[in-house]
Amino acid sequence: MSRIVQLDGLRGLFIILITINHVKTPLTEFTYQPLGYVSAAEGFVFLSGLVAGLVYYKRLARTGLRKVVIGAIQRARTIYIYHIISLFIVCLVGYYSIIHYHYWTEVLTRFFQTPVQSLFLSLFLLYQPDFLDILPLYCLLLLSLPFLMYQFRKGNGRWVLVVSIGIWGMSQLGLGLSYKATKLLASYLPGAELSYMDIFAWQIIFVAGVYLAYRRANGNELRVPAYMIWPAIAIITMLTLNRFDVLGKTEDMWWNLIDKHRLGPLRLINFGALVIVIDFLMRSYRGLFAQSWLVILGKHSLQVFSLHIVLIFLLLPLVAYYSDNNSIALLGLVGFILVCLYVLAWRRESKKHVQKVATLA
Repeated sequence: MSRIVQLDGLRGLFIILITINHVKTPLTEFTYQPLGYVSAAEGFVFLSGLVAGLVYYKRLARTGLRKVVIGAIQRARTIYIYHIISLFIVCLVGYYSIIHYHYWTEVLTRFFQTPVQSLFLSLFLLYQPDFLDILPLYCLLLLSLPFLMYQFRKGNGRWVLVVSIGIWGMSQLGLGLSYKATKLLASYLPGAELSYMDIFAWQIIFVAGVYLAYRRANGNELRVPAYMIWPAIAIITMLTLNRFDVLGKTEDMWWNLIDKHRLGPLRLINFGALVIVIDFLMRSYRGLFAQSWLVILGKHSLQVFSLHIVLIFLLLPLVAYYSDNNSIALLGLVGFILVCLYVLAWRRESKKHVQKVATLA
């Protein structure tokens, strides 16, 4: 099965959107949840499950479950290492910075209150400040991949989806383990800070991605009927109009339905509608999201995402300084970060190509 470059391109696009959103430029109003109540983070987690499912299905078919378990653990370890290195760089630079010290204290509040304890807890993924919570989420979800693949292969896909929906439903009712764990940790471990995204809610889109990948790789791809495109577009249109207050300010009335922390029901419906439309567009226009510069970013998404986190934190004083009076400068900072990310991805891709040529020679 050949690599699907459009998926790499989508991941590259999501990284660009996340970068713009983290810098909070005037564009952020349009790049953060541009099509209703779905952000790039949801797409990133879904694609992580989809791509991991496609990759590890081939390994499952060729070498068996044991190799899938080993591969998933090794990949999770790699993600963990990148996360820890990024977090330590950010915390140490902030802690030892004499100039603009207060900018980092606002973001890394608990770290500055209990630095040693927070760094120790970070080794167990119990300290996840802003911007540094997506990789731990992916790392933990990836560890569930061998179990998911095994159950899908046994024909238990529907039961896995039922359980996943049930766990998500419990989270909506405030019964999720993540909610209780957060309260418990806050009581006994002052330096702890869990992800804003409830893993017991967000697992549903990862599981959905793995399931769709398994069906595609198994020659039983799930195809949405063509007539579903127009209802999906209608849902996206209505929620987008509401998101930008075209239909009046009604968000407060249904906040729980669009809540990002627990991935509320309306947000999930919005996400499903987007998946249907994007899938239709990708099938209709093979060149969509296949631009080389997007694909390169997506192919090296772990390294690129980690660098983006470090750069965002290092540039926090400049972002804060220009946030009130110089939109052009903020856009310039975004451009600088994106160029750095592309250079990293391009260098890694070039090195990979040279190694491949050397091997063939």
